[in-house]
Amino acid sequence: NNPSAKYDAGGRAVINIITIKNSLQGYNGNIIQNTLYIKDVFTYTGLRINYTKKKFSVSAGYGNNMGHQWNSDDYIRKYKTNDSTAIEMKNSIYETQKYTNVHYYRAGFNYRPDSTSTLGLQYNGFYNQRNDRSDNNNSILMNTEEQYKLSTGTDNKPTLLNNAVNANYSKKYDTLGTELFIAAQYGVFNIHNVANIHQQTSYSGSITN
Repeated sequence: NNPSAKYDAGGRAVINIITIKNSLQGYNGNIIQNTLYIKDVFTYTGLRINYTKKKFSVSAGYGNNMGHQWNSDDYIRKYKTNDSTAIEMKNSIYETQKYTNVHYYRAGFNYRPDSTSTLGLQYNGFYNQRNDRSDNNNSILMNTEEQYKLSTGTDNKPTLLNNAVNANYSKKYDTLGTELFIAAQYGVFNIHNVANIHQQTSYSGSITN
């Protein structure tokens, strides 16, 4: 059979591409679990849910941190004042954070009046309450013998609270990427901290608090 006139005799073919509009609706979601172990266990657990029906979609999410984190720094400085005297300065910092009551949460709503426009409203927030500990030790040695030492231990209990609302509107004008986007955001951040500091100082082995 001979091909119809829409086919070129040189062997080229006509490809007819038909796009199908995405019409997925209903529920979807996922669960996230991350676990890190370095000297201690630190975890993040999250849940996200989305629901779409025609022109409307809503979403919600929640996350939680539990466990411990830490970091350590050591600094050593050495220099000589003369040929017979060498001075060494040591500084050691060890910090831990215990996550006891940390929560992240979000909710969103989208409305699509047509295929090119979207109206959105989203809320994000977190509540973070930790128990922090910092140990800072400073010492000065002269010819390897300790002359002075200052040890400071600090217990912190910071509480952070953040709430933010975002409203936005977007409209696509063509397939080249021309788009109008307008957004407004309002947020409130609060922090409260209670700290207990203990210092101990020693001179040539004699301790004073």
